[in-house]
Order: sequence, then structure tokens, then C-alpha cells
Amino acid sequence: MKRKDILMILVPSVIFVILWIIFGVFHNLRTSTVSQTLDSQISPISPIFDMATLDKLKARTQINPVFENASASAVITPTPVPQLTPTPIASPTPSLPASSSAQASPGGNLLP
Repeated sequence: MKRKDILMILVPSVIFVILWIIFGVFHNLRTSTVSQTLDSQISPISPIFDMATLDKLKARTQINPVFENASASAVITPTPVPQLTPTPIASPTPSLPASSSAQASPGGNLLP
């Protein structure tokens, strides 16, 4: 009787776990986290190239850029930046009275 009870619990549990795995895999296959635009961007390109177009590109004249300005002889000086932080001003220090009549004892009481 005990063995029959264990089988009554074990068999439905195994079936439930198998169905859970199958539906999880099916759900992951049906839903995609890749957007449509990204999917079109990562699609593979065709390995067949138009050789005539590549030959035309190779036959183009090379243009070398000149990185000098026409007025390169003029000296450029930077504009001075004004100081944005204010100058600190010293504040007067508080002064203590010259003599105090009360003094503290070691126990914390004031002595006259």
C-alpha cells in the first residue's frame, strides 16, 4: 500500500515537470527579444560581389586632404577667461573676554 501511494505522487509530478520543460522551451522559441530592425541589421550579407562596381571604385582618383588653413600664418591667441570664483574675504574671529571670574572644578561645578 505504501508503494502505491508513492507512485501516485511520483508519476503526476514527473509528468508535470516534463510538461513544464516542454512548454518553457516552446515559449522561448515562439517569443523573441530581438527587435525587427535589429534582426534586419544582423542578417548575413550575400557572399557574391559585383566585381564591375569594385573595379570602378578602385579606378577613382585619390584625393589627399590638406590639413592646413589658408591663413595658417596668423597667430591665434586664446581669449582670456574671466575668473568665475569670488575672492574669499576673511571674517573677523570672535574674541574671548580678557578675564573670566568663574572657573570649573574637576567635578564640573563652577567655582567663584
